[in-house]
Amino acid sequence: MKAKDLLAAFLIFVCSVSTAFADVADPGRPYRPPRRPLPPIEQPVRQANPTVDIAISEAEENGGTLLFNFGFPDIGTYEYRVYDQKTGEPVHGTAGAYNDPGPGTVTVEFPYVAPEEGDGALYRLTVHFAIVRREPTSFGQKIGDQPDEQDIEREILIERKDGRTQIFVSKDGGWQAIG
Repeated sequence: MKAKDLLAAFLIFVCSVSTAFADVADPGRPYRPPRRPLPPIEQPVRQANPTVDIAISEAEENGGTLLFNFGFPDIGTYEYRVYDQKTGEPVHGTAGAYNDPGPGTVTVEFPYVAPEEGDGALYRLTVHFAIVRREPTSFGQKIGDQPDEQDIEREILIERKDGRTQIFVSKDGGWQAIG
């Protein structure tokens, strides 16, 4: 009786075991990998670039004031210098910081002297930005270890013709009149 019970238990066990499926090709059919959704492609976060805009605040016969508007996409620091192109010497410059999270601007004044009739003054503005780098994590954004650094240069040409001062700024390979 024990042998019959043992044989019956073995048959029940063998019949209840499910068959195994493998990722192998059936005979006569090519292999097709199982369909799985592809993971999303990770792309680095691109921050907006800082900007430099130049405008005229006050214009007088003998000179005036230019406004340098430094646009920030996030918290950062700046350092700017204005060089006289004829002598190569720095004329004006300072450093500062923008401490508000999110985009904003910092405005700096540059007093200039109008040149003599027919003469021109050529200046070069160099600005060095260091913007906080934000890195996405699964818990939100994290401030990175190294800042994003960028340098921007502009040339400023101040001419005097027919008793009127004209100011031109280089931008994207051309000259743009302001004021």
